[in-house]
Amino acid sequence: DGASAPSLSWLNPFAFGGFGPFAEAVLLCLFIYWGWDALITVNEETRDSDRIPGQAAVISTLVLLGTYLFTGFAAISFAGIGTDGLGLGNPDNAGDVLATLGPPVLGAGLSKVVELAICVSAISALLTCVIGSSRATLSMCAHGALPRAFTRIHPTYRTPAFGTVFFGATAAVLLTALTLVSGNFLGDAILSIGLLIAFYYGVTGLACVWHFRHRLNDSPRDLFLRGILPALGAAIMLAAFARSAHDMLAPDYGATSFHGIGGVFLLGVGSIAVGAVAMVLARTRFRRFFRDGRTAVTRLTVTED
Repeated sequence: DGASAPSLSWLNPFAFGGFGPFAEAVLLCLFIYWGWDALITVNEETRDSDRIPGQAAVISTLVLLGTYLFTGFAAISFAGIGTDGLGLGNPDNAGDVLATLGPPVLGAGLSKVVELAICVSAISALLTCVIGSSRATLSMCAHGALPRAFTRIHPTYRTPAFGTVFFGATAAVLLTALTLVSGNFLGDAILSIGLLIAFYYGVTGLACVWHFRHRLNDSPRDLFLRGILPALGAAIMLAAFARSAHDMLAPDYGATSFHGIGGVFLLGVGSIAVGAVAMVLARTRFRRFFRDGRTAVTRLTVTED
């Protein structure tokens, strides 16, 4: 029930029932986009690195947006938003809408292809974590902000050898541990990812404005692209983070809770707290970088192993 012809009103960004649902929508969008920014981290391994990675990021974002809009419009038009049967509002379908809609839309055979595509997508999401994290830590380590081991480059493939293995193994261990502890715990950990991304993107937007603060008066283009847009994005991300964190405090948000506090909140904000502690410890170990900045490091420490 609820199926109807596609309408442009579905795209109305002001049709939310308050700031809470809007914040949830922002986190959902971030979760959908997260991983595509890994394109930027491989710019040093790309031809014409000043241009191609940026173009790839913009093009992929537009393709992603078009794909999700088409899928969303098609799903609502076909199944509707009812709470029974194939309706998208049916709690039984919430876990995997595509698997529910696949057989009636494509048939039993092609629906298996959709399930395979979902599996490949999940694997790809994990791979983007490995790619982006290993190259970010390579850059940080090369400038003296992390242990030297993260600078190890594979002699044949010219990729961050230690970082790739480290983050791949860490992700595997964490996912296995969460699965063994509880399927509900793993589900709440996935829900908390949007909170972490909102915080990360928000801080990145502020860092962008700060980094280019002396160039904002060079031209209207610099002011808009390096000042206004990043600041606006940071404000939206941090506002969504704050509101979502407030909502996640409720013990009934997600599947787990601890002493009356939602498990999603504890996992999300707890991860940020652990990261803050790690940064404080890093400041005591790598004083030169945190005192003088990356430009003060004169010797590149990339090694091959």
